[in-house]
Order: sequence, then C-alpha cells, then structure tokens
Amino acid sequence: MGDQIENFSTTGGITNISNLNSGCSSGNYSYHTATKVTINYMGSFNFTVQAGSAYSQGFRIWVDWNNDFDFNDPGEDVWNSGTSSTSPFTGSITAPANATGGTYRMRVRCQYAGVPSDPCNSITWGEAEDYDIVVLPPYANDAGVASIDTPYVPSCTVGQSNVVITLQNMGTDTLFNCTVNWMVNGVAQTPYSWTGVIPPYQTLSNVLIGNYNFSAGDILKVYTSLPNGVNDSMPMNDTVVKAINPSLSGTYYIGGPTANYPSFTAAVNALNNFGVCGPVTFIVHDSTFNEQITLTTVQGMSATNTVTFKGKNLNSVLTFASASTSDNYVIKFDGGASHYRIDSLQIVNTGSTYAYVLHFNGGEDDIIIENCILMNDTNNTSTSTNKTVVYKGSGTPTNNIKFLNNTIKGGSYGIYWYGQSTTNQKHKYGL
Repeated sequence: MGDQIENFSTTGGITNISNLNSGCSSGNYSYHTATKVTINYMGSFNFTVQAGSAYSQGFRIWVDWNNDFDFNDPGEDVWNSGTSSTSPFTGSITAPANATGGTYRMRVRCQYAGVPSDPCNSITWGEAEDYDIVVLPPYANDAGVASIDTPYVPSCTVGQSNVVITLQNMGTDTLFNCTVNWMVNGVAQTPYSWTGVIPPYQTLSNVLIGNYNFSAGDILKVYTSLPNGVNDSMPMNDTVVKAINPSLSGTYYIGGPTANYPSFTAAVNALNNFGVCGPVTFIVHDSTFNEQITLTTVQGMSATNTVTFKGKNLNSVLTFASASTSDNYVIKFDGGASHYRIDSLQIVNTGSTYAYVLHFNGGEDDIIIENCILMNDTNNTSTSTNKTVVYKGSGTPTNNIKFLNNTIKGGSYGIYWYGQSTTNQKHKYGL
C-alpha cells in the first residue's frame, strides 16, 4: 500500500474524469468504466495525476488509438512524467486524425521511484488504472468560438471595448461563413456575419464582432450558428462565456463589516478569474476562517505586483482539518506560484493523521512567510511526514522562499524540505 495513483482527473473535455482519493486498487489494477472523458474529433483534454503522499511515483500514459487491444503501436505512448514525485503532474492529450470516432482505452500507470516503461509488465511497486476516452465523430460543418480575446485581463479598467474573438473550424469542410452571435447579461447584441476561409481544424484570430461599453460584473456570451449556411452539426461546442471585471490592484478586505470578500476562497477566486494589474494586499479580519486555499500562478503577478494576505496582530486565523492525502494542506502553493506574501496570520491544521499547514508543490519562486504562527497537533508523537507543519516534496525545485520571524508549533517535523538532488540540496531558501 502507498504506491498508488491517488488522484486522476481531466479538464477541457465535453465530459471529464474525476477520480480523487482512490487509494490503491485490489491487485494494483482497476478499470473505471463509469467515468469518461469526451472530446471532439482531433480534440484535446488536460489532466492532473498524483501519487499518494507516502512514496514518490513516476507516471506514463498510453492510449489504444486503433483499438487492437494493445498499447504497442506508434503514437500510443502519449505522455510520461519524466521523473517521480508525490506532487501532482499535469499534461494534455490530443486525439490523432486516425481516431475518427468511438471509445478508446487509456492506461495510466505509476511506478515507485521511476517512470514505467511498459504498459503491461509486472512491477513490484506501482498501480495501473484504465479509463475510456470517447472521441466524437467528425462533422462536416462545425464552427465555434475558441476564445474571447478582448475585453481581456489583466486590465485595471472596464468600459468601452471592442469584442474580439478567435473563430474555430472543427468540421471536415472548409468554413467559408457563419453567424457570430453575442449577448451581454442575456441581452442579444447585433450578430456579426463572418465570411472568409478557415480550413478544417484550424482557427482564425482577431475577428472583431462588435463594440460595447462594459461595466464590472457583465457576463459576455459569444456563440456561432449556421456554419456554411446550414445547421451546426455539433452545437454543444459553439459557445464561450466570460465574466467582465477589472483586475485587482490595491487593498481589499477579507471578512468583517467592510469586507470586499467574505472568505479567503472568494478572494482567491477573484485573483484567478481577473488577475492583477498592480500590487494587491488582502487585510484579513480578526476572526476565524474554516477553509483551505490553493495559491497558483495569476495573470499580472510579478516581483512588483505581489499579492499579500495580512492578518491583524495574529488574531486572524485560517484553519482546516485535513482528512486525506489529497486535502493535506491549509495553504498549498501550486503550479509555480510566485510573488506571494503571507503575513501575521495564525494558520492551523487540526487534522489527526494528515496535517500539513503549508504545502509547496514545486516550482514556486519569491514567496515570503513572515510573522505567522504555523501550527498543527501540539501533542503529536508521530514521525510520519503526513503531519509535517511545512512540507516540500521531491520533484521540481523552488527558489527564493523565505521564512521570517515565524513560530512553528506541533507536527512530526517543523519543516520537511526535499532538495533537488544529492548534489544540489538547497536553492535560495531563507530562515
């Protein structure tokens, strides 16, 4: 037990897989037929895969694109992690042109302290999980909106703006014309009749469809119809919706009577949705917040445009009770998160078995933790790393991480930090 695929999930599909906290399968193999990822012909999806917290795992993924009941043909070895870690790995998979519609078996495999090389051989420590990829058949006339490019974030203002999109041809026929419809807050605007040439499975950027005087909170919806003058064969992939709000800059309040955001989660969602266009400080009310947050890369953040969460005289408390490897953190720094400051907070994990307070997943840079109390079980007698107060696992190294004037209480370890290698064990850390 412990050498397992703990979490596997996908995004970007028409339907997606979410298999979290799965533990180790009986016989170290399972076939999950109830959850599938569905994509268009030659479409793509993103995935996240993670081992359990106990043992570092490497991963490889195969897809039986020709349905001949093996994973040995050219192009069927679709991704590998390159190294092993307990931190999440991410990637994307694109269906090839010969996958013309149907269900295709995908195998996800992990191996302790290495990357699997064979989809079917026997290994001592590891696990395999199979899933189905459903590829929809190609259609002759299938247009859609790939993205809304303006209005864009990060921008400190909203107001008068062109509406510019990227148009996509997902059909087998060349796209010569279509209608681009758009709405603001459910109110239809004048449709744009586009004409031109987009070859099959190609996109066209900088398509100006109109102009509008936007206000904060407006919802912009753009969708296509009548590709080449006929009904769209696959209308479910026509539409993109975007919330229009200015990016964050300045001082905001979390909790209390003057709150801009009622919780840490709401503040982090705003960061992720709208980005920043200047330095941001969140002043945290002197109360207790029962939640956990993940801080990741945000548009507009830089060494100048930092984001600070600042408590009031250590009376601002962020607490969470972790219950498994997948939720083992109060604050997790993920996806190369950089330029964050955590100041004057009490951060407490009350979990009995899993109790990371801060979890660094790797790739982070320029993060300062100062004047905080970081605490979990003060009566702990365990030596398990699952109850470390501050944890950084193996894998991608971090840079410029500083801990200044903090108090660390409880835990099996105060700080447990993996180096990059035996010859490069430290990389600009400050205590």
